[in-house]
Amino acid sequence: MSTRTYRSAIAGLVLSLFPSASGAYVLDVQRGSAADNADMMAGDVIIAVGNRKVTDAASYYSAMTEYQPGTLTRLTVRGNDRIRYVTIVVNSSDHYSALPAGSKCPD
Repeated sequence: MSTRTYRSAIAGLVLSLFPSASGAYVLDVQRGSAADNADMMAGDVIIAVGNRKVTDAASYYSAMTEYQPGTLTRLTVRGNDRIRYVTIVVNSSDHYSALPAGSKCPD
């Protein structure tokens, strides 16, 4: 059986394409990437983009495409038995960067 993966809009983040009721499962994070700099790690689960619930990689991607270049938004991420937030900025219609861990997104 092969693993189905999806290269995320955040540079360095690889998501599972297998359906999940719990969110978009992070399979891998490339060392030194924007996702790594935001302290994301394999095993994290993205459960929301902004105020939109994420149930799988497809719903994550769909939510990300709604943002215009220059927009800041926040990912809600579950991992290591805690919920945390990752602030991202949209650079273009198909490229996003994560800001360093601890960066704040305006509500």
